[in-house]
Amino acid sequence: MQETDFEDFKVYKKENKYCFIYLNFQDENKFLEGFVSYIFNEKNLLLYSEMSASTNFENLGKKEYTKLFKNISWFLNQDLQQIPLKSEDLDDKEIEKTLIVEYDLQKSNDDKYFINQNKIGMLGEYIFHLFMTKYFQYKIITPKFKLTTNRNMSVYGIDLLFYNDNDNENEIIFGESKLTERLTDGIKLVNKSLEKYEEKIKEEYLSVLRSDNFKLSNSFVDKYKNDIDNCKDFSEFVKKTKIENIMIPIFIAHGNKEKENINDIIEDIIKKLNNIKSKKMLDVETKYLFISLPIKNKKKFIEYAIKIAKKEMWWIWIKTKFNIIEMNAS
Repeated sequence: MQETDFEDFKVYKKENKYCFIYLNFQDENKFLEGFVSYIFNEKNLLLYSEMSASTNFENLGKKEYTKLFKNISWFLNQDLQQIPLKSEDLDDKEIEKTLIVEYDLQKSNDDKYFINQNKIGMLGEYIFHLFMTKYFQYKIITPKFKLTTNRNMSVYGIDLLFYNDNDNENEIIFGESKLTERLTDGIKLVNKSLEKYEEKIKEEYLSVLRSDNFKLSNSFVDKYKNDIDNCKDFSEFVKKTKIENIMIPIFIAHGNKEKENINDIIEDIIKKLNNIKSKKMLDVETKYLFISLPIKNKKKFIEYAIKIAKKEMWWIWIKTKFNIIEMNAS
């Protein structure tokens, strides 16, 4: 197993499986304080702003702080949204049990099922975007976590849309993200999602890539826009552009059982990631990345993240309101 340093993480890699361990992991209080501060630091929020706007903000002015304010506010809307489930989402009793535990599955008076989901659930997708950009060095096509509130989308929709901008590579990346208390629950939900992932990729091409309703990154548009406009579906697009492969990164942020030895924790995680069922998609070479992020305790993590996000939002608002600007912030 390979071990490398990435910012304040230790990254453990075995084949296509990765486990990100943040600083002071075995001290819960220090871990939560440090990791949540990392998530909401201005540098990472600004990076997401740059990804969203396809713009490089070299200096932090009022406009940029307003962007930060808007981004962090996404995580603080705790108003529950009742997201309906399609019948095929509940054709497995094990999946139904998992949704009850992880997503508060409920039944309405007219016998329809839905999950109560708040925007803090998008934290996992935001972290996923950061890792794919900063560690794996891929480029965003369009930020997906702001699109997940569409009530017509399945709970198993695609969570991340990236591409490889290397001139010698033709690779589109469709990512799947879960934030669960148990890694095994996350794997169950991922496997359920992958069952019909081919259909979701086709839908993604039509509803996002070919749509004029979404802002795509300038570099992606420069590289592929003409082909997208002239290809009626994803299969035709693959042939036209000679796409060599598609990649499906799977990201699961999860709680973990207490173990004294960090090596035991990592070995257990890597072993469980082998239970993700990978297969070839759409007759195209398909690569997978399996990424684990242990967060100790899901409930405590979310509660602390909300608390810190509120503080950061207040401070960013003060800077914006009174024009307290730090130039070239790191």
